[in-house]
Amino acid sequence: MDRPPSRPADTFVMQMGLRSFAQFVFYPFELGRTLIQLGYEPIAPWPGKTWSGQTKMMLPNIFQYVGFMKARDGTNVIYSGVKVRIFEHIVGQCAYYLATDSLPTSDIEMKIDEGKENVTEEERRQWYLDEFVKAATGRTCAVIFSHPFHVCAVRCMAQFIGQETKYVGIFGSIRELYRENGVSGFFSGLVPRLLAEICQLAIWHSLTFALTTYVSREKEHRDIFSTLMGFVASTCTYPLLVVSNCMCVSGVGLAAGQPPNMRVYSSWIDCWKHLAAEDQLWRGSSILLWRYDTRRLK
Repeated sequence: MDRPPSRPADTFVMQMGLRSFAQFVFYPFELGRTLIQLGYEPIAPWPGKTWSGQTKMMLPNIFQYVGFMKARDGTNVIYSGVKVRIFEHIVGQCAYYLATDSLPTSDIEMKIDEGKENVTEEERRQWYLDEFVKAATGRTCAVIFSHPFHVCAVRCMAQFIGQETKYVGIFGSIRELYRENGVSGFFSGLVPRLLAEICQLAIWHSLTFALTTYVSREKEHRDIFSTLMGFVASTCTYPLLVVSNCMCVSGVGLAAGQPPNMRVYSSWIDCWKHLAAEDQLWRGSSILLWRYDTRRLK
C-alpha cells in the first residue's frame, strides 16, 4: 500500500501496468499462499529439525508447494484465475486513485521534507492524521468496489482443491457467484478484509508518527521507518486476511468450502474463533524457507 500522493493520470496508469505485470509473474506464488490460507496441504508433513535442533513436523515451502502443483496439473493450472485477480487489482487501484485524487493535498509535507524548523508539533500531528484519513478513504473505496472480484478470484484459486471448473473468466465467475449466493455473495468476507486494511493503516501511521517524532525527523529516516512499520502493520493484521479468504469459500458449492476440507462457518467471528482454537490464524504467513505443521504440535 502506498501513501496516496497526488499524481498525474499517466503516471498512475504506468504504475498500475507495472504492478499488474508483476502480479501476473508472481501469481503462482499468490495462488499457493491462498490455498495454504484455506488450509489445503496436499503434501504430507515430514519430521525435520529446526535451527535450534528441535524435531518438528515440516511442511513444504512455497517453491515446493507450487512445484508440486505444476508437476501434477501443468503450467496452465497455476495461472488459473489470474485474469480475475488482475482485474480485481485494476478496479481497486482505480477506486483508490479516484477517491484520493479528489481530496485536497496538504502543504505541510513540503515543509516537513525540507526539514524546516518552523513546523509545529500540532502541524506534524495534523499532517499524519490527514494522511491517515486520506489513505483510509482510498483503501475503503478500493476494498468495497473490488471485493466482488476478490471473492471470484479466491474461488477460482480454491477450485484447484476439488478440480472444479465452475468459476471461469471474469464475467463467468460473476454470474456463477450471483447464481450460487445472490447479492450477498459479492461481499463474503468483506468485514475482516476491510478491518485488516483500516487497522493496518492505523498501526502503520501511528508507529511511523511516533518514530519520526521521538527518534528522527530526517526524510531518509522517515522513509525507512515508513517501510519497516508497514511490514509490522501488515504482520499484525495478517490473521484477518486469512479469515476473509476462508469466508469467501466457506459453505459454497466447492470442495474447498465443505467438510472435510473446511468447516462451514456461521460468521467471520465463528471462523476466527475456530482457527484460533486450531492455531491456524497464521497459516501461510511464513512460506519462503520452511513451515511447521502446528496442528501436530498440540
